[in-house]
Parts: sequence; structure tokens; C-alpha cells
Amino acid sequence: MINCSLFNVCTFFFFQDFSESATAIDTNLLPPETCSTPVCSYVLKIPRIDFTGGEMKKVVQKVIAFIIRDGALAVFRQDDPGAGLQVPAGTLRAGEDPEAGALREATEESGLSGLRVVRFLGRYQWDISPIREEIQDRHVYLLAVDGPVSERWEGCENHDGERDPTPFHFYWLPLGSSELDELAIGQGTFLGLVGDFSG
Repeated sequence: MINCSLFNVCTFFFFQDFSESATAIDTNLLPPETCSTPVCSYVLKIPRIDFTGGEMKKVVQKVIAFIIRDGALAVFRQDDPGAGLQVPAGTLRAGEDPEAGALREATEESGLSGLRVVRFLGRYQWDISPIREEIQDRHVYLLAVDGPVSERWEGCENHDGERDPTPFHFYWLPLGSSELDELAIGQGTFLGLVGDFSG
């Protein structure tokens, strides 16, 4: 029995073939006695440790926001079809609390007002190469929105003013929709932890 009382999550490490970008762990295969807290089974993706040019890949702190309203998830697509289906996400600023960062990114990208954090869902790492040679350490939060919302609306990524904004075309997808399987670059990893929350 691993005592996880002092940690938010338990991380399971595996030696693996460096030809694989990540190892998926089926939580149904994890024995219930693995940890003393249920959240231990929430770490589902373990990236490979890789080296590029003799240096270990940098780890970047990220947040992901699942915004739920009436049993549906706020998702968006971009003008570039190759960007795929996504949810609000982004990079934490230096010294920024992950919960505050998730709320900030969700508000900036979706443009929705009345957002609030419901709970922390977990944390995992994802190797995004070959998009970029980095490992993302992702903090995932469940959010709700108070007040009226539209079925479809426009948001954007403003890139902190460093370049032109990227338009985001938002809409709601019911939880359980097969389209959610299309969430890009592992963003849907913890979506099953939303449970029966309907917003």
C-alpha cells in the first residue's frame, strides 16, 4: 500500500521503449489496493524521458479547463482544420497558482463571464513531440459557468499581444458525445473524471 495522503496525485513510473511517445494506463487494470486514496488512479499518461541534442526535454507547466454547462462541454475549433478539437488550455505564468491559471486561460480564450472553478481533477504529463520538443505537466480543472450562454460563440487566443489573435469557434458538446474522442493532443485524458456533474 502506497500512502498518498501528502500528495495530490500518485505517479506511477515505468521503464519503456524510447520509440513510444507515451504509455497509456487503463485504470481498470490498476488494483484498488495500489494506493490509499482514489485519486492515485487518475494519473493516466506517463511520457517517455527523452533527450534531444544531449539535453532532457524541458517540462512546461500547463493548465486545462473543462467548462461544463447543462451536461455539455465547451469546445472549439480553429480555422486551421489540422488544429483539431480543443478545450481552453494554456501555459502557467511564473509563480501563478494553477487554479488561478486555469480560470484565467478559460476566461481569456472563451470570453465567457461568470466562470468558476468547481474542483481540481488531477495532474498528468504529456510529451507533445514532434509538435514541440517539450513535455507538458498538465493541471486539469473542472469549471462551471453562471448566467446565460449561447449555443455557439467566438473566442480567441491573443498570444499576450505578441502576434495577431487566433480565432476560436466555440460550441457545446454533450458529455458522452463520440466527437469528444477527437480532442487533440491528449486533452481529453481526464474527461472521464467529470462524472455526473452537469453544471
